[in-house]
Amino acid sequence: MQHRKLISLKAYVFIGLLLLASCYVYSQSLGSNSGAKLADSVKVDSLLALSKEKLGDDPMKAIQYGQAAMDLAYKINFKKGLALAFKTIGIANYYQGNNLEALNFYKQSLAVFTAMGDDNGVSNLQNNIGAIYLNEGDYAKALDYFLQSLQRAEKTGDKLRILTAMTNVGAVYSRNDSTFSKAIYYDQKALPLAEELKEQNSIGTIAVNLGEIYAVANKDSLAMIYFKKSLKAFGNSENSPASYNALGGLYLKQGNYLQALTNHKQAYAIAKKLNGKLDIVQALQGLGQSYAKMNDNGTALNYFVEAETIAKEINDPLDLMKGYLDMSSVYAAMGDYKNAHGSHIKYSDYKDTLYNKERDNKLATLQFDFDLQKKEAEINLLKKDNSLRELEVRRQRFTKNAIFIALILIFIFAVIIYRYYRVKAKTNYILDKQNHEINESYKELKSTQAQLIQSEKMASLGELTAGIAHEIQNPLNFVNNFSEVNKELLLEMKDEIDKGNISEVKSIANDLIDNQEKINYHGRRADAIVKGMMQHSRANAGQKEPTDINALADEYLRLSYHGLRAKDKTFNAIFQTDFDSNIGKINIVSQDIGRVLLNLYNNAFYAVNEKKKAKDLEGFQNIQGVNNYEPIVSVSTKKINDKIELRVKDNGNGIPNKVLDKIYQPFFTTKPAGQGTGLGLSLTYDVVKAHGGEIRVETKEGEGAEFIILLVSNENFH
Repeated sequence: MQHRKLISLKAYVFIGLLLLASCYVYSQSLGSNSGAKLADSVKVDSLLALSKEKLGDDPMKAIQYGQAAMDLAYKINFKKGLALAFKTIGIANYYQGNNLEALNFYKQSLAVFTAMGDDNGVSNLQNNIGAIYLNEGDYAKALDYFLQSLQRAEKTGDKLRILTAMTNVGAVYSRNDSTFSKAIYYDQKALPLAEELKEQNSIGTIAVNLGEIYAVANKDSLAMIYFKKSLKAFGNSENSPASYNALGGLYLKQGNYLQALTNHKQAYAIAKKLNGKLDIVQALQGLGQSYAKMNDNGTALNYFVEAETIAKEINDPLDLMKGYLDMSSVYAAMGDYKNAHGSHIKYSDYKDTLYNKERDNKLATLQFDFDLQKKEAEINLLKKDNSLRELEVRRQRFTKNAIFIALILIFIFAVIIYRYYRVKAKTNYILDKQNHEINESYKELKSTQAQLIQSEKMASLGELTAGIAHEIQNPLNFVNNFSEVNKELLLEMKDEIDKGNISEVKSIANDLIDNQEKINYHGRRADAIVKGMMQHSRANAGQKEPTDINALADEYLRLSYHGLRAKDKTFNAIFQTDFDSNIGKINIVSQDIGRVLLNLYNNAFYAVNEKKKAKDLEGFQNIQGVNNYEPIVSVSTKKINDKIELRVKDNGNGIPNKVLDKIYQPFFTTKPAGQGTGLGLSLTYDVVKAHGGEIRVETKEGEGAEFIILLVSNENFH
């Protein structure tokens, strides 16, 4: 079958234009709260409306209005207006045959609609982009965009967009005889929907496509019915040239050349007025074919040449291929076999480009559609005398050129090799220098890192020491206080003995006994604290040992709290514990896990203290009276299958989502300069992983954070 091009392509974008009109009212609701910005958004809508009005008769003016709308929409960040401006400019370029420019603006519009989540806008643009690829002969891409548009339109239930997509899918399938049945299926489903919606342009589009299919299938009577139906639907709109050209082609096929001329001239007149270059090309080709059939080859050739000029201007390869084949036939009929041959070569080139067939430039294998055999003797006479001489000249020229090119290539290759080795040597020198600098920097970094880690450990030790001192100070205070009281009671007892008041002496003796028991209790308490810390810092540290995780968690919680209290007397917080008594002892390095707990406790108390300060300041500034916020840090343990879960939770400000993936990185901290090294959570992460455990955080900004540690409990000691 001879390759053909449907002349109804312009209708696809026209349907997109109708959808554009339906968006203007909605766009006005997107203005800003400020009056100036709202006025600007209304101005954008007005510019878009003016652009739409000019699309039919002055596409260049339509582009100017569209660009003004685009600039203003971009300035006020009016996304809906920006998307519609891109789309309007694309349609105007499409009307002028500037397919690449149209595609560029369509894709920009599609990107904005996609970012907005506007399914209707996306579906509409997918149709328009598909129409461009259809014009360019890329049927696979066109079908892909049309089917995506149909799927999205069916999802939203938009009948108009469903109609558009089905029409365009049918148009793609109509490009190949083997898929005519699919084309008819989609078109016949779309036609009743178009009539239901009273969409005259859609009716015209579908009818002209069905007519094309039936014309190729040699069902001329059906083709004539649908072509006339399309013309009635289009009226004298910008889409009517499609119907006139289709009718002209059918009359030409039937041998009614006068009717063919009449319809193609009508198509040309309307398309010329609207500057519809694609329709102009097809009308000119139809006129040329009609005059060729009437043996007016000179007039026919003029129309073909004019069509060729415009087709090149709009980069229309399909019509150029068809036009060169027609021109070849006309030149041959006029006896101009040189130009006939040249035109046919151009036809073959476009045919090979469009359909990816292997070229064969030998004259004997070129397939002309006109009767080349009848003219073979005349062609041979014209070229016989010159062919051998030209062949020899070409051979000599080719040999000289080949030698010259070879020498140039050798020279270029030598220069490249020379430059390559120079660049390689220079690069190696630079790389060696950079490697040396990197090694030095790495050594310096390792040294600095070791110093910072030691600083972090010393800071932890200081906090731990402060907590221990505070813990021991309490029982020592009791011992000292009761010792002073006992001293006073003994002096009082001595006086009562001298007085001979035995009953009072016995009462004082009972008080002394009670106080001594309290002194003994608090002394044992201080002794237990010291022994516990010695247990955690004994010489075999670094080895796993059976440890009561509940006692360890409770001990370090109190040490952290009292350590912070020792540094800041204004600090205060509620801490709560919920320990699972069924856990027992597990094998861990108690010093390392203690440091992990201390880091988490210190961070939690810091977070709630910072929030408390902020709340107090906020309450003071707003003169709102008592602040109801209570800083709370809670610790819990729980046995889950073969693992121990330990949770440390606070009701501080939480961790910002934007830094969650950085909190375990060495030296990263959200604390002010001088208040944190950024190594606490990094070391915590390393210790937990070294124990075969896991650590994660759950947080919500403004409400707090909770760190969860999972440790293996498969080696329990009870």
